[in-house]
Amino acid sequence: EDGTMMLPPAKINAATGNPASFAVIMSAIIAAVNEHGDLLRMAIASPGNDFRLGACEAPPAIVSTYLGDDMTFYLSHFKDGKGEGEYIPQTKMLDLGTHEVLPFEVPAEDRNRTSPFPYGGARFEFRAVGSSQNPSMVNTVLNTIVAEKFAELADKCDAGADIHDLAREALNENWRVIFNGNNYDPEMQEELTNRGIWRIDSGVEAIARLTDPKSIALFQKMKVLTKEECESRQQILHDHYTGTVEIEAKCLVDMIQQHIIPSVKSAGVG
Repeated sequence: EDGTMMLPPAKINAATGNPASFAVIMSAIIAAVNEHGDLLRMAIASPGNDFRLGACEAPPAIVSTYLGDDMTFYLSHFKDGKGEGEYIPQTKMLDLGTHEVLPFEVPAEDRNRTSPFPYGGARFEFRAVGSSQNPSMVNTVLNTIVAEKFAELADKCDAGADIHDLAREALNENWRVIFNGNNYDPEMQEELTNRGIWRIDSGVEAIARLTDPKSIALFQKMKVLTKEECESRQQILHDHYTGTVEIEAKCLVDMIQQHIIPSVKSAGVG
């Protein structure tokens, strides 16, 4: 209510008076990404992204999250009951090697450009979104899946459960979605797939997840979309996908017939 952001650790802990508040928030987000990775993949499905994901500085279509060594170490200790202290991000000195710019302090956290959903210090980045995409569906999915996990924690807490125990349980159940390695490495991609992390290579199949019973139940439960609204949006997304591919295919045929073939005949090489 006072405008305090959730992901800067010091600010949220100070606002709540609970040094473990940040760990609780992270547990909800990690659980949301693990359970609803299919919806995150759906939200970024487009013909262009099907060619881009896994290359061109874009993460692959395997929805994991990167936390970095410091954050992973902190949450690992928290979930194993080894400590409930405050998370204090580490810093490092960056020396550019010039006389004009003196060495300066920067956060030690790195956002990992190969991860689709990395934590980069006071924020998460959803790095798999296409540059030409309308982000409305992306934001709808992100807000809904995280809100659901917050609501589940709140309901159980109101029923008498300890919030720290709930956060530990969520972390233990969803720990597999955390991956701090190289997402471009084929061996690592196979490992993530074997873990059971959401992987949908086809954009068409990803869009179909919008009307999966799990997805419809989520949106109805959170009063965001009805079953009919999910179905209509899926139809529109599929129409947009096929329409874009059709335009590109016709453009290619036109280029071949009007430019490439005449040029080859004119040159006498074909």
